Amino acid sequence: TLEDPLADFDRILRGAGLNKLEVPLSLLRELPERVRGFNWDLSLVVWMGRRLIDVDSGNSESRLFGAAVDIGTSKIVVHLVDLSTGETIAVESAPNPQAAYGADIISRLHKAITDQGAAEALRRLVVQAVDSLIARASARGGVKPEEIYEVVVVGNTVMHHLFLGLDSKYLGYSPYVPVVRAGLWFTAEEVGLRSVNRRAVVYLLPNIAGYVGADAVADALAVDFEDCEAPCLLVDIGTNTEILLNTGREILAASTPAG
Repeated sequence: TLEDPLADFDRILRGAGLNKLEVPLSLLRELPERVRGFNWDLSLVVWMGRRLIDVDSGNSESRLFGAAVDIGTSKIVVHLVDLSTGETIAVESAPNPQAAYGADIISRLHKAITDQGAAEALRRLVVQAVDSLIARASARGGVKPEEIYEVVVVGNTVMHHLFLGLDSKYLGYSPYVPVVRAGLWFTAEEVGLRSVNRRAVVYLLPNIAGYVGADAVADALAVDFEDCEAPCLLVDIGTNTEILLNTGREILAASTPAG
């Protein structure tokens, strides 16, 4: 109204009692028509209290889903999770199609280093495989793609780099330096996932080192490894096997090829 001509996004913040939110440009472009189409009866989907992912009509609190993705060298596994309850509602798995470029990570790494076209092909293969598995899990669970707002991805450091299309060259030479170790997040649109909400957050757990990746971090978190009765050992046996040792003073990590 003329008496209250507040900007649409500011009105959303005021109504939700929030001072500040990051907002994707694509959502801002749609905002005016959507809020009026919903007659301002809205649900805001907010990630980590900091980023507005989507605006839905009515109360969509019971329709919030996420995907947990483990990109193994040999196998990819996807769990579709109800974010309101924490319950896994569907699981899908498939062989990693990158095996066409080699059964082990060193073979794929060599191919990616020596052939730029192969690096992009490896990225595309794994992204398409993850997309396909999420779509299959969603169909089984009766979930619409636009209702999947978060994807968490783990894998060894090479799988992590190939999934993101990062330059993996220096993982192949001593001292095996990754591009990044910190946890990262992007939008599904940036990563190339099409089976989820296009503004969904894709979060990748941190890596530890060149051959001890985010999958080992996920293992440690899943079993509260920092709180175990030390000394204790955690072993993830795969094509690339990772071993963590909690001595009671520190946690040591190593890896070895077991495929």
